[in-house]
Amino acid sequence: MTDSHEQKSTVTSQEKSSEVKGRYSVSRVFPNGDIADMVYSKETGKGRFAVAQAEDGDIYLRDTLLIDEDRNITDDSESASEALIPTKTVGFLIDKNCAYLASNVEEYGTTQDLYQQIRSFIQTHVVLEDTRFYDVATGYILMTWVFDRFNTVPYLRVVGDLGTGKSRFLEVVGKLCYRSLLASGITTASIYRTLDVVQGTLVLDEADFKSSDMSDDIVKVLNAGHRKDSPIIRMETVKDVMRPMPFRVFGPKLLGSRRFFSDTALESRCITQRLFPLKKTGVSVHLPPTFDADAQTLRDRLLMFRFKNFHQIHDDESSLGGIEFPRLKQTALALTSIVKMVGDETLKPVLEFLLDCEKSLLDTVSTDPIADVLLCIARLIEFDARVKNTGQLYMHRIAQEFNDRFYYDYAVRE
Repeated sequence: MTDSHEQKSTVTSQEKSSEVKGRYSVSRVFPNGDIADMVYSKETGKGRFAVAQAEDGDIYLRDTLLIDEDRNITDDSESASEALIPTKTVGFLIDKNCAYLASNVEEYGTTQDLYQQIRSFIQTHVVLEDTRFYDVATGYILMTWVFDRFNTVPYLRVVGDLGTGKSRFLEVVGKLCYRSLLASGITTASIYRTLDVVQGTLVLDEADFKSSDMSDDIVKVLNAGHRKDSPIIRMETVKDVMRPMPFRVFGPKLLGSRRFFSDTALESRCITQRLFPLKKTGVSVHLPPTFDADAQTLRDRLLMFRFKNFHQIHDDESSLGGIEFPRLKQTALALTSIVKMVGDETLKPVLEFLLDCEKSLLDTVSTDPIADVLLCIARLIEFDARVKNTGQLYMHRIAQEFNDRFYYDYAVRE
């Protein structure tokens, strides 16, 4: 996975000095199975690549990677056709505390050991009434580190009013996710451009949008971002010529909001926990001084998890248990596949939580079609500028709104 920016890089060997095309990158999986991921040290302000070799499992660090014509890593500068360079934009975001990467690669023991380390870390800093959600969040973190092995991924969301711990949950869980980008007060253009560069996990707090235009744009990003090979297309000026430009927005997303989405398609892509105010939480109001260092250690171990397990990960439909609703099965498959890999006992509370989500979703999508049509009319009257300005509302516009919001949900009903 690389971004579109390129530069010239001079590569020197003992035999000759040659100029190859440089390309900024944060991660790449090579045809021979080797995996390279950018790591970054805030102490040195330097980004490097950690590389896991598929053949023998060896791991090494390198400032720049030379790539040959077969698109694999090479040490021979004469056969190199391009050079991969750690993306400077990501380093800038890390220095500004907007993005979080591993800084190295660290052993963690067994997968069960790592799972318990992550769960204990969350439980130390976040209070949840439904303890099953600790397991859901822990499994979700693991899933983010191998999300590119799946065709679809779910979104993890907490809903609640002020003072319910949404922001704390997003910070604690978000800082353990794969190449996390913590965003608040961000424009839609910034979101899809930055996601295209970082190619990781978007953590979006206060996902309630006052502007209907902004809401529509971000909902489009979220609706496209759960599925691989579904980029956002925008018209961009390239050398004074307007051209369509794809932006990759696929990846895990953590969302915090005060209310549920009115878009039922988006709603069904979220695994949601409702939070309520707690008088006694038993956790510190502020995160302790050791929090960032502890989170960094876990990220370094999670990168090792990615390297060790990437090629063994696959969709496992047997992990879905008794889930029957098609949309939830599609949404939850990546999560349950990862948790089952940890162990069946770990999967049990996650499936119980998802079955409760299924009941809630079925109640939502089983509304009367007349009520859904009225909802579309109400939204057009409230948010559609043309309807508000002219007072005119036509049947084809209502039909378009209905199809945009409800087509899939009605298509899967018996």
